[in-house]
Amino acid sequence: MFARPLIDSIDFASNGRELRGEIPVERLSRLNDILGSTHGTLTYEVRGLREGDRYMLEVALSGVFHLRCQRCLGELTYPLDMVSRLQLVSADQLGEIEANDDDVDCIEASSQMDVLELMRMSFCWDSLSRPSTLTVLAANRLKV
Repeated sequence: MFARPLIDSIDFASNGRELRGEIPVERLSRLNDILGSTHGTLTYEVRGLREGDRYMLEVALSGVFHLRCQRCLGELTYPLDMVSRLQLVSADQLGEIEANDDDVDCIEASSQMDVLELMRMSFCWDSLSRPSTLTVLAANRLKV
């Protein structure tokens, strides 16, 4: 059984905590229809930090997806290596900050934040659902 890790996001950030783990690709059920194979894992790391009076989470996700080509139905390797930074805010501040600052990605702070849900919010899984030929070719040469 795969346990879903939970964190208290403000406590995690204010104490500079770190959490590392792996997500089995087979647990990413939203992607099943585009995957050529559900074998493998994605590695994640969540780091809490403070920048002045802001609480932040830095989320790193890496691994390899084996996608099914829509044209030939063959398997395509799609490497993933991304890092995102998210500011933790209260529900009241969420809309206000996002409306005033396009450069800041914000999420609502939670005492029971699901780390897998955090991965979903940090990465646009939909970008994998319809990879164009150019995207797949570029992904095979570059880290995304």
